[in-house]
Amino acid sequence: MDILIDTNFIKTCVKEKVDFFELEKYGRILLPEEVIEEFKKLSEKSKGKEKYFAELCLDLIESNKNRFKFVELGENYVDKGIIDFVDKKKNIAVATLDKELKRKVKDNAKILTLKARKRIDFG
Repeated sequence: MDILIDTNFIKTCVKEKVDFFELEKYGRILLPEEVIEEFKKLSEKSKGKEKYFAELCLDLIESNKNRFKFVELGENYVDKGIIDFVDKKKNIAVATLDKELKRKVKDNAKILTLKARKRIDFG
């Protein structure tokens, strides 16, 4: 199974010290290029902890790039791109904490989320 991962999922895992690479036990992690762009923008425009976590996420992605399959969603708005991507794929999961995104993709994808902000599980 392929697992499409969103920005907030990665950032929350990093903040809560949850190893999001545990997703590999469910399948191949797909990382949208647009997520990387969001982290770059956050690292440039944010201050304090938000800047720190955005930069940390970028460092983790760069140092583990062989663990991802990079994909392009073709949308500036990542959630819309995820929804469109999922509509075209079979046997896919989305790793997200976004309630609205979960609602929009639940008919076409499995959902992976954080339970009690400490462990990854199907939600």
